[in-house]
Amino acid sequence: MQNPSRITCMLHSLNTVTANERAMELLREDPTMASLVDRFGPYTWERNTPFATLARAITGQVVSGNAAKRTYKKLKEKTSLEPSVIAEMSVEDLMAFGSNDRRAAYLRNAAEFAVAGGLDGVEELDDKEVEKTLTSVKGIGPWTAH
Repeated sequence: MQNPSRITCMLHSLNTVTANERAMELLREDPTMASLVDRFGPYTWERNTPFATLARAITGQVVSGNAAKRTYKKLKEKTSLEPSVIAEMSVEDLMAFGSNDRRAAYLRNAAEFAVAGGLDGVEELDDKEVEKTLTSVKGIGPWTAH
């Protein structure tokens, strides 16, 4: 049996995903969906790197959605979410983006983990292994790992 994720989408690069041809054929069988496909084409979206996803989860720990978005946006603008850049920053520098001292330290821990290769191949792991890998980093608990 074919992997279900391969039926619904196809990875074009690490960061861009779009529906594959078989999924598009199935959508075209429905008149409403066919008109939308004809009008807009196949759906494409950007996929974050594992570190960017983790950084977003950490910046969202125990804060409002709007505060988390502002912090993440500033972090992304100033660091391009490069783990090597964040790992070299001080906790105080990271706090300037809107995180408290603990979340800033957790971001740095996660960046150091990524730089050391801790996130290499994480996309290939099952959910339980991802949780085990991520929760080995100080500041990342089960909620953040999920």
